[in-house]
Amino acid sequence: MNVKLLVIVCLLISATHCSKTVPIVHPNDNSQACKKIEVAPGPEDFEIISSGNKNFLVISTHERREKNQLGKLFSIELDSKSLSTGNFQATELKVDKYPGNFRPHGISHSKFQGKNRLYVISHPRLKNSDWTEELDPKHTIEVFEEGNKGNFTWKHIKTLTDPLLESPNDLFALPEERLLISNDMGSELNFTAVINLLFKRATTDITYYAENKFYPTNEKIPFGNGIWYEEESDDSGKIVIGKKKEERGTLYRSSHVDKSIYVYSARWVENHAPLLTLQYKIAFNGGPDNLYKNKYGFFTSVHVSDFQFLDHSKSPENIAPSQIYEITDRNQTKLIYSDPGEEIPGASGAIRYGNKLFISQVFENFLLVCDI
Repeated sequence: MNVKLLVIVCLLISATHCSKTVPIVHPNDNSQACKKIEVAPGPEDFEIISSGNKNFLVISTHERREKNQLGKLFSIELDSKSLSTGNFQATELKVDKYPGNFRPHGISHSKFQGKNRLYVISHPRLKNSDWTEELDPKHTIEVFEEGNKGNFTWKHIKTLTDPLLESPNDLFALPEERLLISNDMGSELNFTAVINLLFKRATTDITYYAENKFYPTNEKIPFGNGIWYEEESDDSGKIVIGKKKEERGTLYRSSHVDKSIYVYSARWVENHAPLLTLQYKIAFNGGPDNLYKNKYGFFTSVHVSDFQFLDHSKSPENIAPSQIYEITDRNQTKLIYSDPGEEIPGASGAIRYGNKLFISQVFENFLLVCDI
């Protein structure tokens, strides 16, 4: 999230639009039912990955308050004992090496020729929070592949980059290395960018990657953020993927400044960039962030106060509200977690697995896990 632009917008409009108190809500009405899982500063995004008969929560971390900091990847095994006790331990992901200037952000995974591949947005140019270092490239997607030994080890195999990666925030990986990448607002702090935010101008698109090429898409929104995609099944219930002449699905994309999730029908023709048609929007009381959907539900986090979030970005002593919503049906939402920021500040995403709800955040050094 480009915090400098947001603070300018908040100064241009009244403070009442940028600050808000939130109720305290817990998933099972028990304020003692949540525990911290120590990780590293800035566990902003995560992903559940299955390997053999085990499941892992893989976490992207980066210390964003300190200059010249690099990031790392962590994992948590979601075994029956941990799920029963609620005691989880994060360990650094076993990778052969990190790419240079690795500053991870959004992550996603899918299969490629039968193997798990993990795709990680990185911002190697981001030397500090002011974007003053002119490194090249500005943004990359780092590709890791799981090894064959069965001990959840990973190898960095390549780096993807292109001018169409203007400001990648989140991505969704489809099988066989097809990527949908959500750009947020562009990396340059200028008058045009401020106007775009202030008037909620639709200027940020999705970049599509397939067969070693990047493509722009036909739909732009104000301040793109989290992204999620569902393939449409054929009559037999089989998921439609691969190089068919036509493929259809539903794409979800969150807009921070529009306080909405945009829901599109998606159609591919000859495997190029998807043609997107807006179906409806899901409204919130703040800016939705990352999206995650599985058999346990569809969840997003919401930032209800930009002022408090900006203060929090400067110091851990300044807390920012956290809210988690479950999207229950089409455009229906349910607030399942809410906290002024004392338990977890600036929540950035949520995943449910079994009877546990995992909550990520942008700056501090822990995840939160709650009974649900």
